[in-house]
Amino acid sequence: MKKKINFILINGPMGSGKSTIVKLLHPKLKRTALLGGDRIKWFMSDFKRSRKNNEIVHKVIMRMCDEYLKNGISILLDQGFYSEERADKYLKIAKKYNCVIKFYHLQAPRQILLDRIRKRPTAKMADKPVPKTRVLRNLRNHNKIKYTNATIIDTFQKKPKEVVDYILKDL
Repeated sequence: MKKKINFILINGPMGSGKSTIVKLLHPKLKRTALLGGDRIKWFMSDFKRSRKNNEIVHKVIMRMCDEYLKNGISILLDQGFYSEERADKYLKIAKKYNCVIKFYHLQAPRQILLDRIRKRPTAKMADKPVPKTRVLRNLRNHNKIKYTNATIIDTFQKKPKEVVDYILKDL
């Protein structure tokens, strides 16, 4: 009997809890690669936020997903998508390998997201904190999109452990 391959996509705006959830969830999953733009971009020694560099990161993650899935390794993807079309590109790869697809969109009230972002430390690899204009644009962009394939999880209503337990039960 062939082992099922999971493709778990954790999406949401900055401050929604993506990193917290995957940090708790990943050790509980067998033979699963943890991928995400915030991890991959720091592979570039001089990464600067730009459309070009973000596109490079996207292409690298797509290739990594394809290679892991081809070799029977599940994916836990921590990624904030600004469009349903971009998310669909990843879901298409998962369908190619007949994965069990689970798509979760984390959200919380705007002020909670802003408070969480303000309190968190700057990433070790970052040369400076994310500018407030970028944070506000991120929140606005995520507010516009309705992911039809995603399960919505309000991380203001649930503690991180509850979210992880919900996802594990859902798998």
